Amino acid sequence: HLTRSSLIQQLCLLQRFYLNELYTNSMNTSPDRFDTKYRDMIMELRRSAFDTDLLLSDQSCQDLNTRVSSGNINETISISTMNPRRVEALQRDYERLGFQDLREPIKDFQIIPPGI
Repeated sequence: HLTRSSLIQQLCLLQRFYLNELYTNSMNTSPDRFDTKYRDMIMELRRSAFDTDLLLSDQSCQDLNTRVSSGNINETISISTMNPRRVEALQRDYERLGFQDLREPIKDFQIIPPGI
């Protein structure tokens, strides 16, 4: 006869087992640095941590912000063509988030996969 608390515990263990099986492969795989999905996720992380949209002053930065927020990263601007102030602000934000490679933060996940 199972009590309610032991049944809940068994269900939690089963759920954890299934989730581990489902996500283990993706947690231990380094992301493709050219996949825009991962770049979008890093930009969204930066944006949610440091809402700097109000600091965007020149047109190129506003265009970049529009492309990122609309999901149209196919027109990605390289850091070398950005406003130098904007590049410094992005790199400062990435450093505050704990990234080691400030020019391309996605490279950090190639050294240590995301789930580790």
